[in-house]
Amino acid sequence: MGSGTLSSIDDIADKVTAGERLTWEDGRRLFHHPRLPELAALADMVRQRLNPGNIVTYIVGRNINYTNVCWVRCKHCAFYRVPGHEEGYVLSTEELHRKVQEMVDLGGIEILLQGGVNPRLKLAYYEDMLSGIKERFGKYGVIIHGFSPVELIYIAHISKLTLEETLLRLKAAGLDSIPGGGAEVLTDRVRSAIAEYKDTADEWLDCMRTAHKVGLRSSCTMMYGTVDTWEDRLEHLLRARALQDETGGFTAFIAWPLPEAPTCTIFLPRS
Repeated sequence: MGSGTLSSIDDIADKVTAGERLTWEDGRRLFHHPRLPELAALADMVRQRLNPGNIVTYIVGRNINYTNVCWVRCKHCAFYRVPGHEEGYVLSTEELHRKVQEMVDLGGIEILLQGGVNPRLKLAYYEDMLSGIKERFGKYGVIIHGFSPVELIYIAHISKLTLEETLLRLKAAGLDSIPGGGAEVLTDRVRSAIAEYKDTADEWLDCMRTAHKVGLRSSCTMMYGTVDTWEDRLEHLLRARALQDETGGFTAFIAWPLPEAPTCTIFLPRS
């Protein structure tokens, strides 16, 4: 594949062909490799091994932000409004159901349900919201993909419950899976610089570990391009891979840069 130059990745290509696991050093070299078609060829080789064929599927869904009230104040976020702000909102049940109905009318089946970390909303609110959606729209097969770890950790905290208890109750109320939002980059150096009040990298990972334990699958994201380095990104990938080894609960890896550009989503094989 390579030309024998210093930028050759022939040895890494041999490992990929053999199905061997790549190391930190392999990752560093791939990040700095200048020839994108070679990287794409290796990625497609792995894709064909895990998901053979050329069939690609899509899901029609809708993002619904049930509240924009949030006290976490992430530096990269233009969405939130602090508690008490005149532009803060919590969707009414009627407005929420109207948005779901619009999605159903267009053939959609998945709601990506996320919001801010709102100190006025406790577990009972979320249980009522989930059960209400399922009661009205369950007959259409609507899937609720909701609440990133920062929301879930706070819901458990403000409701004075363990995270596992909280997740089990949300699952019973109708939660089907969890989005991987808020991962940013899973190193505390980056997180403390851009979102100092958000959960730590270990807390984010432990939330996903607990979710997978109780039968809730999730995605995993990476938002890069703030203060992160190549080394930070590699650590993020390796930590996510380690949790996937442990639980098999991630369904997709989604990466996007800041400023936001087209998102790349990699769907993972079911274990």
